[in-house]
Amino acid sequence: MVYSVCEFPNEDAAKAGRKASLKSFETVPNREIVLRKKSMLTIRQPATKTPASEDADAKAVRIFASL
Repeated sequence: MVYSVCEFPNEDAAKAGRKASLKSFETVPNREIVLRKKSMLTIRQPATKTPASEDADAKAVRIFASL
């Protein structure tokens, strides 16, 4: 699992950053991007998802949403 968080000056910039990231890395498999206000969390699971990686992904999204 790989996690990265980016902070933007405002929510519109975060939305634009998400759009740019999705376009720039569209060939990267098992990648998810979640926004919360002006923050962006990118999660990359292993090449082959597992129940454990799916659980870790869901947990990371829940924690991020609660911040």
